[in-house]
Amino acid sequence: MAWSGYSAFMSRRSPLAARLINRASRAAQAMGVAPPITPSALRTQAERATGLQRWHGPQDDADTFEAGLEVLCGAVGAPSTLNGLGRLALHMHLFRALSTRLRRVAAPAPSVASLTGPVLVVVGLPRSGTTLLHRLLARAPGTRALALWEVQHPIPPMRGPDRRRKRTVRQLELLHRMSPELEHKHSTAADAPEECFFLLDDALVSPSFPLLFPLEAYRTWRHEASVEAAYRAYRWHLLRFQSETPSQRLVLKAPGHAEHLSAIAQAVPEAVFVHTHRSPVATVASRASLLSSLHGRFTDHLDAEAIGRASLDDAVALLRGSLRGRAMLPPERLIDVRYKDLVANPAAVVARIHAHAGLPSTVESSAPPDEEARRQPVHRYRPEDFGLTAAAIEAACASLVPAGMSPE
Repeated sequence: MAWSGYSAFMSRRSPLAARLINRASRAAQAMGVAPPITPSALRTQAERATGLQRWHGPQDDADTFEAGLEVLCGAVGAPSTLNGLGRLALHMHLFRALSTRLRRVAAPAPSVASLTGPVLVVVGLPRSGTTLLHRLLARAPGTRALALWEVQHPIPPMRGPDRRRKRTVRQLELLHRMSPELEHKHSTAADAPEECFFLLDDALVSPSFPLLFPLEAYRTWRHEASVEAAYRAYRWHLLRFQSETPSQRLVLKAPGHAEHLSAIAQAVPEAVFVHTHRSPVATVASRASLLSSLHGRFTDHLDAEAIGRASLDDAVALLRGSLRGRAMLPPERLIDVRYKDLVANPAAVVARIHAHAGLPSTVESSAPPDEEARRQPVHRYRPEDFGLTAAAIEAACASLVPAGMSPE
């Protein structure tokens, strides 16, 4: 019988801590004392925690923010969406995003007006080698990759001790206890280079919400939402990070940026995009497997086929958006990398990227992946585990692969 990662995942019983939290949450909801996930309640909580009340700055789109908050809170009320642990986790995520927004709007302008370039930004289908390539590029001297704790908590508190890193460490430890298989699906740590899409959270147009939680209404809304203001706020965050280390060049990564290449290219004119390419058959199935682990502890009704459909739909939206964006980019701002070339010879790929961007290639930046990563358990996945077939994925994506960039 073929191995099924989804079946293996579903056969594991939830940890005791998760079962206790879900039981307590059900009781709290029955008694009407559970923390409400509503726009007004979340706003009030964030305002009290920060002491701030101004929600919109010059770079913001108030209408999109308000709509995103309504859709997110409304999606929570959908039948069989989140269990108690999921509601608690989403509440914390939204509270963090809203608090960050209040702090950003109240903060002074960053002390620098431009980024030290070129800023390499790795984009492409999720699970197409973006993490490996990002971490290799971040090894070059004079570069700065943003750590997980930094992108999740990008602005330090205005008063009191700075506990941002400690919070991320605790949250990550809890997540790995709940879903230990995540370590070989997407290995990360509080200080490891991480995807910068979390910097879109305070605009509430971010891939982080549907990545972590089964919020179908929000997932579909996000593909149609305006993102220009979100990327203006994203640039503000990058400028603040740049002001901390003016001489270091940022190296960034978020697969989802590929869907909105034109918006990020306009917001970050210093960016040179490194676009990875891998077979959608492999990437869609791999992402569905990752989603099953991330969503699986936050809902009691995990639907493998729904995860498969969403993963394919997201891939199609990303590929379609990337084609539009690529057509607007001059050749010097775009570097294509095939996954098979990256795996076969990472040093050569890094050297080619640096040469294209006019950067020196170094031993440090072209070093192979850590031996520890090589020892991680193999991540296995099949389209059939999620109600998909290779033929269906290929048919949906075939016309959206850039010319001359067949990944296999």
